[in-house]
Amino acid sequence: EIDVIEDVLRIFGYNHIEMPDFLKSSLSYAPKPDAEELQNSVSNLMTDNGFFEIWNNSLTAASWYKTDGELGDDVVEMLNPLSSDLSVMRQNLLFGGLDTLRYNINRKSDRLKLYEFGKTYFKTDAGKYNEVKRLSLLLTGMKQSENWLSKSTNVEFFDLKNQVELIIQKLRLKGRLETAEITDDEQFSYGISYTLNKRPLVTF
Repeated sequence: EIDVIEDVLRIFGYNHIEMPDFLKSSLSYAPKPDAEELQNSVSNLMTDNGFFEIWNNSLTAASWYKTDGELGDDVVEMLNPLSSDLSVMRQNLLFGGLDTLRYNINRKSDRLKLYEFGKTYFKTDAGKYNEVKRLSLLLTGMKQSENWLSKSTNVEFFDLKNQVELIIQKLRLKGRLETAEITDDEQFSYGISYTLNKRPLVTF
């Protein structure tokens, strides 16, 4: 019915419909800042800088989150896992990202610039569940191919640092940004962490 009415109105002409004396509307308030708008802005920035977006499975291998053979109390386990490789919910984007790198490098595609937006999952002490959205960046391979003007060079830590700082600038974050060197993280042989107003912001 509504489609027929729409077609009749289009033929008749919307400009022939009289305007009422009063118009009513309702206002809706969107949260600020808009999380989806921010994500799209960062995605565009990464794409403009030659990155490709990836989506990894939220279900991962339990072995990635075991310490001394035991899972942590905050790991979310599946009740009926399909396999041992898909038995827990991921707690970071790093392991899935490294698995993507491994898959591509094994197929002779080793010049990669990847990013991923995804949720990570945790159990709280109260027995509830917590979801945290993260952004992951991955760089590997050559920065530029060899040519008659210059030799080939591989990407390095400071290329990653440059990308992180571009994102921070894009987000226009306000507050006190502090830098610290990472010395006791098992996941990184070397790294830097940034805090904003004493809250963790990024580790790379």
